[in-house]
Amino acid sequence: MYNNIVSDNFFIKALSVNSELKKSNNVYNDYTTGTSYRFVITDMQDNKLVTVGTQRFQSGYMSLQLPFTFLGVGRSNNYVETFYAATGIEGKRREHMWTPIIPNSQLVIFMHGSDPLKWGLELFISPTASLYLIVMVCAVCLIAIGLAIVWLHIKEK
Repeated sequence: MYNNIVSDNFFIKALSVNSELKKSNNVYNDYTTGTSYRFVITDMQDNKLVTVGTQRFQSGYMSLQLPFTFLGVGRSNNYVETFYAATGIEGKRREHMWTPIIPNSQLVIFMHGSDPLKWGLELFISPTASLYLIVMVCAVCLIAIGLAIVWLHIKEK
């Protein structure tokens, strides 16, 4: 028997809470029950796939479910095109869409109130964390290429 572990598969971990988006503390309580998540992604063969998951779909009968949902993205080299979070509030379906989302990210959705436009999203793997380093490396590369072009242009004359 041979175990084929592919380490380049991606996931999304989603958690929705019934509280306001506050950046001062990282305490997440009051988890929602029955929140459904859906996202669309393009795989390596250029096929669009839809993945659906539910957070804590049962709270009765002493069920021990995790307060978050793991959604498998699989092997992909693209961003998650659309990410939907939906729940029932006061008998009506409320949903909100975010785009684009980085695979292998952990999301916390703040569903405070019944207006989905006021819902917040916190991304634990932020693309802006290393933005300054990326800009600096690109600037150094552009300056080095520019100096090489100028030096070769002067040498040619």
